[in-house]
Amino acid sequence: MLGGQTGWACLEGSQNGTLAFDGNLWPPDEVRANIRTPIKLKVAKGIIKEISGGIEADIFRKWMTSFKDENMYRIAHICYGYNPGARITGNIAEVERVFGVVQVGWGTQGPLIRPDLGGKPGWRAAAHCDGIMLNPTVYLDGEIVEENGKYVHPELAKLVKDM
Repeated sequence: MLGGQTGWACLEGSQNGTLAFDGNLWPPDEVRANIRTPIKLKVAKGIIKEISGGIEADIFRKWMTSFKDENMYRIAHICYGYNPGARITGNIAEVERVFGVVQVGWGTQGPLIRPDLGGKPGWRAAAHCDGIMLNPTVYLDGEIVEENGKYVHPELAKLVKDM
């Protein structure tokens, strides 16, 4: 497996905003790397509330609702890619490691994502899905960290420059 990805389970219920996947999204197989119109997920308190976009969003929405499982809509983890050699190939295992991308997963949050911490080992869902944002803008606690895929927070921008 390629190196160059860091991820963690989020503080439950703390994610709010819109995720716009323009890279890969898998599963379902019908979408994978064929995103022509970004798939947008509105998230409130860590739960996907709305799915919009083009044909790919329609396919994805149908796939999600087919499970009839509320846990499928829970944000499980967020990852940052930082491998300068990874390329946008269509293979999600490589694309999620491209420098500057953000990957978000939802559905099952198993022990690899969140080990048992004081009796909270995560949750089970019917499946797990990951989506890639190629040029994300990220705010953490109201402070901009990354803008259009470039790290702009002063500490991070310095680290990137030093690399």
